[in-house]
Amino acid sequence: MIFTSVVISVSVMAIMILMGAFIEFRLKTPQATKAMMAFILINIAVPSVSLRSIFNSDVTPDKLPVFGLIYLSSIAFNASGVFIAYTIARTMGWKGMNARLMAAMGGLGNTAFVGIPLCASVFGPTGGLYASIYDAGLTTSLFSFGILIMQKEKAFTVRSLRNIVNPPIIAIVTGLTLSLSGFHPPAVIMKLLDNLASLAAPLAMIYIGLLIPNILKVFRENNYLRQTWIPVSTKLLLMPLFALLVVQLYPVESMVKLVIVMQAGSPVFLLAPVLFARYGHDPNYGSIGIIYSTFAYLLTIPFVAWLAGKVLQ
Repeated sequence: MIFTSVVISVSVMAIMILMGAFIEFRLKTPQATKAMMAFILINIAVPSVSLRSIFNSDVTPDKLPVFGLIYLSSIAFNASGVFIAYTIARTMGWKGMNARLMAAMGGLGNTAFVGIPLCASVFGPTGGLYASIYDAGLTTSLFSFGILIMQKEKAFTVRSLRNIVNPPIIAIVTGLTLSLSGFHPPAVIMKLLDNLASLAAPLAMIYIGLLIPNILKVFRENNYLRQTWIPVSTKLLLMPLFALLVVQLYPVESMVKLVIVMQAGSPVFLLAPVLFARYGHDPNYGSIGIIYSTFAYLLTIPFVAWLAGKVLQ
């Protein structure tokens, strides 16, 4: 059942990515349009998915330890992915910043724009809620040790930490607080959240598709391909398998374990090109990592879901 649901969901994702590529080929979308799409995703669509999942789930005080376990597991698996990818890169002869960028992409995933909609589609609102909590751990990881890895000066600043307080995190904290206090949004708010949340997956997939035509030249010149397989294989295969081994020890329901495993195997984080450019690296490397890992993810996540379903259920 889980395998079938995942296959259907990723097939739809693939079609939307191709639609995005087609749009870019035909219209040559301006950068301002892409920036607007990213803004809507980060500030409206993903927070709406989290809020809808929270208000449609049975959130009680006894669930808080489970939320804490998911959050801490996210940080632990993100850090483990960074360490594993860095170790493999150094073993394969890559050094310095090359190895560190591989580590960032190998440990930090697209748990928001891909992971949350997928888990919500497969497991329902509660799955979306668990995926949102995992993504909160990813955000914490990205804007703490993730930024430290990408910075050339290797200096951590409080300013970087401030980025942890962003709309998706605010939505989770606010939603959980209201839900625990017994607040139930009126029907008009829930309908609004439903409509806005439905934007998340299509916008994210089309946005990824828009990146494809602009980096075909980089693909043709074979730039970065040799150093992309390490983070992609770490992120999509090694990390979900590692997570699958660990979560078997957790005293929680199988859905929690399945969400953690699937989130651990998400593709490269969507902000890679933006953050690479901000810290003086070629954003094309981040874009290639996103596209390469997202297309590979469409093949690996059904296998991960099938294997996790066999082991955990």
